[in-house]
This record gives sequence, C-alpha cells and structure tokens, in this order.
Amino acid sequence: MEKTRYGKLKLVVPNRLTHGVAKDLLKYHTQTFGLVMDGAARTGEAECLVKGVNLLIATPGRHHDHLQNTKGFIYL
Repeated sequence: MEKTRYGKLKLVVPNRLTHGVAKDLLKYHTQTFGLVMDGAARTGEAECLVKGVNLLIATPGRHHDHLQNTKGFIYL
C-alpha cells in the first residue's frame, strides 16, 4: 500500500518572498519545505509535493493547478 504524505502548514501568498524568509528560518531544522509558483518548472514542483513537505509556500494559481492536476498531491 502506498503511503500518503500530508503537509503540516500551507501558506498561499501572492509572491515568493516568503520562501526566502522560510529558507533562512528553517536552515537549521529538519522540517522540509517547498515552493510552488507560477513560472517555475511544474514537474520538479510535482515531485516535491508527492514526496511530501512540512511547509508549503504557494502562489494561489499554481497551488490550485497542482490540486487539480498533480496525482498524489493531497490538500493539506
């Protein structure tokens, strides 16, 4: 049976600035995080989402796109 991974926190923000802040704050922690945004490589984002992250930072449009089209990505 395939293990489903769920995130712990999701931030839907209009730009990627929050990702830089999270990256700095979490660099000494074991928590995983990901960024999904318009204009980025969708395939790499999908792999990250299916693998699972503890913190997801997403732009609204790309988040909706992955919810609709990425198999294995489950709403946080």
